[in-house]
Amino acid sequence: MKVKKTNKKCINIIDIIVNYTGAIIMLIIIILVSLQIFSRYIFKSPPSWPEELSRYSLIWLVMIGAVIGLSNKEHIKIETFVHLLNAKYRKLFYLLSDFVMFFVLFILLIYGYSFASLNINQYSPSMSWMSLFWPFLAIPVGSGLMLIYVIVDFFKKIGILNRGDLKNVDS
Repeated sequence: MKVKKTNKKCINIIDIIVNYTGAIIMLIIIILVSLQIFSRYIFKSPPSWPEELSRYSLIWLVMIGAVIGLSNKEHIKIETFVHLLNAKYRKLFYLLSDFVMFFVLFILLIYGYSFASLNINQYSPSMSWMSLFWPFLAIPVGSGLMLIYVIVDFFKKIGILNRGDLKNVDS
């Protein structure tokens, strides 16, 4: 029981951090785009760095948004044929889908980090102080966070199956 409470506490902390991070990144994008628009129409000479930084921030926002979507189980699912399966095959399907998600996210984590590391010495065209490692790091960070949620959900489903409750095993 202690393990379950600790896991829930950790997931809640990750939820809070991810949600606040998403909100902060959204605020940064709004400020950067507003700065770009203001400087373009008022000063007639916009700097190029806000546009580029907002693009990189959008990459992070997409990955953080994917994490939030997965944690809230709001990703798109096509369950037309799944509901035609009996309970036994449905539970196998959901476990298999979690395994496939685990595999894909693990590959994204490993290769995403490798790709980000390759760009550590490459710098942004308009922001010569910023390594392209940081925008590319969004892929492995987002994948790693989603991986945590997939693993927790997988073990939650296994626990439900061990209790014999086939109705509550859904993706």
